[in-house]
Amino acid sequence: GPHEGQGTRGLSHTGWKRQPHPPLTNTLVRNHLDGKLWVAPFRSRGHWPFVVVDIDRHNAIGEQAFAETLRKVTRALPGAFVMQSSPSKGAHLYVRLPPGFLYRTGALVVLTHLTLLGLRWAEVGDAHRLRVELVEVPSQPVRLPFGLGSHRWESKDPLPKQFDAFITY
Repeated sequence: GPHEGQGTRGLSHTGWKRQPHPPLTNTLVRNHLDGKLWVAPFRSRGHWPFVVVDIDRHNAIGEQAFAETLRKVTRALPGAFVMQSSPSKGAHLYVRLPPGFLYRTGALVVLTHLTLLGLRWAEVGDAHRLRVELVEVPSQPVRLPFGLGSHRWESKDPLPKQFDAFITY
């Protein structure tokens, strides 16, 4: 979707470097697809075709709840395009937005929907003293798909075919 800036991140899990200008370049996208770094659009503007739901495995609770969380979220968001997000084997679910939606507006609507369904948080421990976020819907677009470790969820199709399916979506 339309954006003004870019975010880049090295593969050594350094922090994201965000720049308000310029937008992503073909070279950055190619490097992302070649697995040399991760890139993301930054400062989204105008209509976006989708919003992304992020389900991670960053801690033991998230790992334990991952399969069930993914099952429940895909049931709550039928038609989402599900991707493995990275080598950590988390998931990004691309949810189509109606025409005219800004990314951040779509993110707020989807986050509210998942929160009202009780899918966002896990409360664990004695008296549920620990609260862990299982599902995130970032207010900015996430990194592009098909970078290092990213492919369509459980697909055995060659990456070019997966890429075509994503573009069609």
